[in-house]
Amino acid sequence: MQTGFAPFVPICVKLVQKSAANLTVKCASSVQKSVKLARKVVLRWRHNMRVLKSLKQDFVSIASLFTSVSTLLCCALPSLLVAVGMGAVVAGLVSDFPALIWLSKYKEWTFLVAGILIGFNFWLFYGRKSNQVCEIDEFGNETPCDTAARWSKIILWISFGLYVLGLFSAYLLLPLQQFLGI
Repeated sequence: MQTGFAPFVPICVKLVQKSAANLTVKCASSVQKSVKLARKVVLRWRHNMRVLKSLKQDFVSIASLFTSVSTLLCCALPSLLVAVGMGAVVAGLVSDFPALIWLSKYKEWTFLVAGILIGFNFWLFYGRKSNQVCEIDEFGNETPCDTAARWSKIILWISFGLYVLGLFSAYLLLPLQQFLGI
């Protein structure tokens, strides 16, 4: 027994198959777009993590430079100025920059913080293996990564030199002068 809908069944099946095929193509296209978006998000996240690592290294470099300069200002500069007979200049500096008194009063803490930061900075550059990936320029030019690393090392060694100079003038200069009778 045939119903009145029998002639329409093959047409309906074809329409359903065509709709399913269109739906599959649309779903596949949507999945491909989602995968592309996920790849972009992951790449952006990786880039941001590299930037954060770089910022941490840069922060430590700059902080160690400023703390080593503070050791220089608290101890080396006033000692040098007094040694060459410019005590009035030291008095003027102290009146203009009262923070020099605080730095001199707490010079142990100043040297401790500066030493820790400089030591940590040395560990960042030389003590651990770097996971930083730098691009390789095919023409042999210096990349921004190489430039940043070179300047960070220059800042590190300047910080270390200023720290040693401040340490010498704060703790070794006066006993050395007394020993030599100067």
